[in-house]
Amino acid sequence: MTLRNRYGIEPTGTEFKLIDVNGLELGAFSTECAAREDLWRRQNEDALLDTAQLLVNVAVKGHILIHGTDRETALYWIRKALHWEPAIATSPATLKVADRG
Repeated sequence: MTLRNRYGIEPTGTEFKLIDVNGLELGAFSTECAAREDLWRRQNEDALLDTAQLLVNVAVKGHILIHGTDRETALYWIRKALHWEPAIATSPATLKVADRG
């Protein structure tokens, strides 16, 4: 499904309703302009998510090829890497006394 057909705007009386491809109402707006702004925001967020999913899939496939793992294992390590925080270089003066051991 493309971004263009995920959402639609339906005028209903004095409102403009934003609906998704399944007919679910996502919001009602007093102007068409406001409805379009929300539609564009949602399309932008969808594009960000689509790109992130594509990049994760590429990373998973690469991990599988390099390490011979299965998809679940590759996802485990990629998720673990997402939460990894590199050690921050600090001067001894900024370390707590307990950390200076």
